[in-house]
Amino acid sequence: IRSCYERQLRVDSSLEGKVVIQFEIIDQGRVRSSRTKSTTLNNSTVESCVAARIKEARFPEPPVGTTAVVDYPFLFGAQK
Repeated sequence: IRSCYERQLRVDSSLEGKVVIQFEIIDQGRVRSSRTKSTTLNNSTVESCVAARIKEARFPEPPVGTTAVVDYPFLFGAQK
């Protein structure tokens, strides 16, 4: 996820903001869907990259027969 941001930071050194990714965790901890829910970063390249990385991840399995919907914030800013 960090590399998603750092690649674009090389293009725009002032790039910073918050991206909230919403994702659904289903059986076996798999992610069914992942999308940008809100953003102040306003960089679709970073946002879609982060959502794709979340989609590939595995999480603890929710209770049987349920789906866990998660809104997770990512804060991006260059180290000073």
